[in-house]
Amino acid sequence: MLTPVPPTECMRARESASAQLDGELSELESVRLDAHLRDCLACREYAAAAALVAFELRCADLQHPAVAMFTVPRPRRTRIPASAAVAAAVMLAAGSLLVGESIRGARSQDAASASAAAAHAHVTPVARRRELLSLLPPADRARIDLHGPTRWAS
Repeated sequence: MLTPVPPTECMRARESASAQLDGELSELESVRLDAHLRDCLACREYAAAAALVAFELRCADLQHPAVAMFTVPRPRRTRIPASAAVAAAVMLAAGSLLVGESIRGARSQDAASASAAAAHAHVTPVARRRELLSLLPPADRARIDLHGPTRWAS
């Protein structure tokens, strides 16, 4: 047998009774609910039963499921300290400067090598050896035998 649907006023009162249990009922709606519950025995019984169920649920111990349930883990958010972020930015800037300098240096070195090659095209081997020896530290220059297998013309 089907249960007859209560009248519209009773439906509104039962919804209000449920909202009142959750603390979501305004003062005006609460006054309207109290007025309806004074006159309607069925809604008064419904509100009392709902209040009893809500009370029992709130007082009951939490139950843990016997079977392990699958839950999707939330991705962990890692916070990077500000000092690490600053250090990374400084390292990135320094690295880009070094790369830029090495590229610029390689280009200028290529140009210098080309111009030096053109300039040294007419340099004699003796002059070239003197130039290379001048690049050595004085202690190393002293150990080189200037009068060895190749003699220099002064």
